[in-house]
Amino acid sequence: MNKNPVWPFSVCPHCGKANIQLRENKKYLCSNCGFSYFHNVATGAGVLLLIQGKLLLLCRAKEPGKGLYTIPGGFVDPGESAEEAVVRECMEETGIQLKQNQLNYLTSHTNDYKYKGIPYITCDIFFTAALEDASPVLDMEESTSILLIKPEAIDPNILAFASTQYALKNLSDSWK
Repeated sequence: MNKNPVWPFSVCPHCGKANIQLRENKKYLCSNCGFSYFHNVATGAGVLLLIQGKLLLLCRAKEPGKGLYTIPGGFVDPGESAEEAVVRECMEETGIQLKQNQLNYLTSHTNDYKYKGIPYITCDIFFTAALEDASPVLDMEESTSILLIKPEAIDPNILAFASTQYALKNLSDSWK
């Protein structure tokens, strides 16, 4: 996890001068016009969805992490709770309609998410849900394949994000 965010812009977005400086590892201040920008974390939410005891993984079709696996999830939209985001993302990515009361909080973890050259520092919130029967339908824009696998059989190196690796370890530890 990168504790030092990288400013993705070369000039102040307010005055256009190249006088922007990082302060306190989170606040960018322009010495020319006084503009300040707080580079707060973005929030992501995902679900470790177990179907008949197997974890549902999606192979990413896009960067970051193209070709690696992840769980259903994504960014929390403005005005949306983490639970609402998980329900929406799971439906969009797998066609599975979860209900908020099926979600159980698991953990949260920081993550570096570099999208189109811009680094986003995220706080990813993870839930679990278990279903006895479900037929996932792949969103080919987001994912290239679905993998149902016993959690203990997953090689963490196939996972796209460090935060998902952490959540999987947390899930495994909770069973011990």
